[in-house]
Amino acid sequence: MKKTAVILTALVLVLVLVSCNDSVSDKGRLHILSIGDNFNPGTEEHLDSCENDAKAVVEVFTKRALESGMTLGVSRLLLGTTDTTADKITEALSEINSSASSNDITIIFLSTHGYNGVKRRVDYNESNNDNACFIVGNGNEYVPFDNLLEDANKLPGTVLILADLCFSGALIGQNNVTYNVNNYTGSNPVSILFSDAAVRESSKVFVLAACTYFQLSYAGEENELSVFTGYMLKALGMSYYDAEGVHYASSIPAKKGNNILLSDIYGCIYKESKKNDESQVVQMSAGTNDLVLFSY
Repeated sequence: MKKTAVILTALVLVLVLVSCNDSVSDKGRLHILSIGDNFNPGTEEHLDSCENDAKAVVEVFTKRALESGMTLGVSRLLLGTTDTTADKITEALSEINSSASSNDITIIFLSTHGYNGVKRRVDYNESNNDNACFIVGNGNEYVPFDNLLEDANKLPGTVLILADLCFSGALIGQNNVTYNVNNYTGSNPVSILFSDAAVRESSKVFVLAACTYFQLSYAGEENELSVFTGYMLKALGMSYYDAEGVHYASSIPAKKGNNILLSDIYGCIYKESKKNDESQVVQMSAGTNDLVLFSY
């Protein structure tokens, strides 16, 4: 379950048709499926920042893609309990599947309530994915993480799943592990990402998760973003978010040279989380290949 600073709760998902461009850059296209649901007001599950998250992600990722010379492909935004249903998510993924090519990148963003049967730290050799899922349709539908990963692996090109929901670290399988906070003691977190021989050698599906498989993620208040989403978008050059939407900084912290790498976005989020003593630890699927998200 997600929670605000006051109440334990959890997040949902969203998708809306934003734009489609038939011309294709030699850098490929960026496809976006962005899902956010605040759940119905007046209920225990209601949150204030999930739909803000989904809209802000579409705006920032679209801006950076076009600046880097990519073109925009399928862009779907699903907001609220009516649009965030399993059927509409499947429909959007099917549309991307029909349109995407091997040179494209697809972003799947989730800001919603999450569930996992494992709610405590266990040995990583044990299952960390006991019925783990995200919740849509105002709490009526539970979509297993395994189903999402299976659908993502069917998409042409590279896929990046960004998950701002509780227990989201369960999206990262045991053979594609990330590191927990104990591994970072005295080390640069980015430099050790690829040092474990147990991780998968390569991947076409990458995952950046708000927290571990046994942790909660934290939502924001009205006119704010959730904690993970806020840190992620600041890494991509957002200055702050308010009632007017996204405001941009003069620089992009995650940009190193002419590239924005997934590992550098991860590093920025991890650094901000530790600096602000957040009780959630961002997780990244690891392998010998890194994802060049934008190249300038």
